[in-house]
Amino acid sequence: MLDAFIIDRIQRERETPSHARVPLHIEVPLPPPPSVERPLPSVDEHGAERGVVEVDFTI
Repeated sequence: MLDAFIIDRIQRERETPSHARVPLHIEVPLPPPPSVERPLPSVDEHGAERGVVEVDFTI
């Protein structure tokens, strides 16, 4: 059985006009601004080529 408080709350919500209720909405985050992509240099400032090193720690 529902408490008197809950019954009263339901009745008040039914009596309020629909335009007085706040509509539910979801805020969608804005996409990030477009960035200016610069190509990465293939050689760093010391003259060495850039690359990838894979390290296997399984022994």
